[in-house]
Formats: sequence, structure tokens, C-alpha cells
Amino acid sequence: MGTAVPLDRLGVSFEEFATMLDEAVRRYHAAQDDRYLAAVLATPSWIAGMVDNDPLTRQLRPATLSAQQQVRVATTAITYNVEDPIFGLTDTIHPDWARGIARTLEWILGPDHATGRRQQPLP
Repeated sequence: MGTAVPLDRLGVSFEEFATMLDEAVRRYHAAQDDRYLAAVLATPSWIAGMVDNDPLTRQLRPATLSAQQQVRVATTAITYNVEDPIFGLTDTIHPDWARGIARTLEWILGPDHATGRRQQPLP
């Protein structure tokens, strides 16, 4: 059975998303102890609806654009070791895990709406 990705969760084309997810699986299988790569894989799995819990809080919730943006703000704060203003998880999440989620969400949320250009390369 295939996975039906809700397209309203993506700021990139489905083809780009699928390619990135395939690459994340390949890279993770080569280095399963890498927290950054594990987070890169966990994030699109949540967005695609393959898992129901978000990769940061592990709470069951759909990956709506609003939820993705909340997780992105929180993981960016954790990455820079400042207080996570959304969930208060700064001292409980490994920075590599947070960085993997943040970079993946930056990529998946798509190009900057002001410039039309992608801000980040593939995570």
C-alpha cells in the first residue's frame, strides 16, 4: 500500500519531496547512528503521514503547515541553544536531532515567498 502525502503540507513539488525522502532513507541506512540523519528521515515521514507523532515532541498530531512552523521555530531555537519559545525543550533535545529537523523543515516548507528562491540546499 502506498502513502498518500497531503500536498497542502508541502512547499515543494511532490517529486522533489519524494526524491528527498528516498535520499534520506538511503543516507540513514548507511549511518543509522547519526542523529542528524535520523531526524532528516523522521521529519518527512511525519509530513507524509507515515508516522503520526511529530519528530520533536513525539506528540500525536498531524503535520499541518502550522504544526511544521511551530516545530521549525522550536528546533531552530534549540540549534542555537536559546530558549525554545514553543515547547520549552531546549535542554532535553540533542542539538543534532534539532538541527536535522530544522534543516529538513526549512527545505520542505519551500522557497522564500519574497524572493521565490530556495533558502536551503537538500538537508
